Amino acid sequence: MDDNQVCFSAHPQGELQKSDGDRDLIEQGKAVETFGGKVFVRWDAGAAVTAFAPVAYFLEFLKANGLWQQWVQDCPLRYDSPNAPPKADILGTILLSVGTSGTRR
Repeated sequence: MDDNQVCFSAHPQGELQKSDGDRDLIEQGKAVETFGGKVFVRWDAGAAVTAFAPVAYFLEFLKANGLWQQWVQDCPLRYDSPNAPPKADILGTILLSVGTSGTRR
């Protein structure tokens, strides 16, 4: 091992200092409007990784600017079966799978 290597912290000490407002936000959570209703996102400061928390903000973005509704409306997907799921359900499954790096096994 090379003794001349310098190690850097991924989170410098300056990022650890939080104001009282930041602590309240972390403890209470933030309300995010999604298609399923209001969702409260709360960050776990002790967690190494937050895999799905950014998805709630992305869904709020899609809902707020109408991109989701336009995508579902413009999609040429069509099923004739009365048992077929709605087009929005299929597209939502694909979008979440791609957004969360899902794999099919």
